[in-house]
Amino acid sequence: MIKVGYIVPFLVVKALPDYDSYFCNILGTELYALLPHKYAHEKYQVGGRGWAAIFKMEPPKIILSQKSPQFIRKIIESKCHEVLITNDLKVKRVARISGSDFCKVAIGANSTNGKVLSSRDLYELFRGYKDELGEYIKGNIHFVKHSPKIEEYALNALAPAPIERVKRVIHYQSMNSVEIVVDKGDAGLFFGKKKANVITAKKLTGVEIEITPV
Repeated sequence: MIKVGYIVPFLVVKALPDYDSYFCNILGTELYALLPHKYAHEKYQVGGRGWAAIFKMEPPKIILSQKSPQFIRKIIESKCHEVLITNDLKVKRVARISGSDFCKVAIGANSTNGKVLSSRDLYELFRGYKDELGEYIKGNIHFVKHSPKIEEYALNALAPAPIERVKRVIHYQSMNSVEIVVDKGDAGLFFGKKKANVITAKKLTGVEIEITPV
C-alpha cells in the first residue's frame, strides 16, 4: 500500500516525450507511475533507477516527484536522522518553488525541552551531510531556524540574505503579514533572482512578507 508522501524506488521503463515524462515501475510492486521531467532532478535513460516521492495519486495515474516538499522532508529525516534525534530537532516545514535551484528547510525543537539553536548552529550541524543529501536533492539547501515568533521566523527565512543588516521588522498580525525594512542596496539580495528568495520564504512561513527598501 502506497500513499502520497511515501518515498519509493523506481525503474525507468520508457521515455514519454509527448508527455514530457518518464514511465516508471515502482520497484517491488506491479504499479507504474509517471515522473514528469519538471519533477526530476536529472535526465534518465531507460533502465535508470532512482528514488522519488509519491506526489499525486489520481487513479489510475500516479505522479512521482524528486523536488516536492514531501520528498525533501523524507530524505532529510532519513539521512540526518541521527543529528535530528541527538539534538531533539525536527523538520518543521519545507518550501521550494518551481524553477528554483534551492529549497528552504525550517528546523525547530521537537519538544519543549529541545535545544535552542542559532542559524549558525544549524549550519554547523548539517554541513557534514551536504554531499550525501546532494545525491538526492539537487541545488542548495538553506536550513532555517524555526521560531514561534513570526517576526523572527520570517526574518530567518530570508537567509542567506544579510538578515543582520535589516533595519526593522514589523508584524501586522491582523493581515498575517510581516514588513522587512532594508537598505536599498540590499533589497536585491532579499528579493533574490526573479524574487525567488522572498517567494520561497513566504511559502516556508505561511505569511505574507513585504520587503521595503529605504
